[in-house]
Amino acid sequence: MNTIWKYILDAELRQTISMPDGAEILSAGADGRDICLWVRVDDAAPETPRRFLVAGTGEQLPPEDGTTFIGTVQMPFLAGKNVVHLHSHPLVFHVFEITGPRRGV
Repeated sequence: MNTIWKYILDAELRQTISMPDGAEILSAGADGRDICLWVRVDDAAPETPRRFLVAGTGEQLPPEDGTTFIGTVQMPFLAGKNVVHLHSHPLVFHVFEITGPRRGV
């Protein structure tokens, strides 16, 4: 069945998420205190790992052989377990899918 699922990302540089094979990423955004992906999936398809990179504005990006930009997410509250919002401005994160060869994660 073709449906839309929400996946929650951590405010960490690299992470891997299992999604049904052929899943199509529709958008990235904030949902409360979470950085999320909304993805169209065939829930009958077998799961496959996909790798993502989440970086804050001003944060140095690691060298990757291939990334696809998904979107920018403004977080008005806390983001992730280890990030504390200390300013009156929202935290801004940029979400990429790592499509190149595996490096370090």
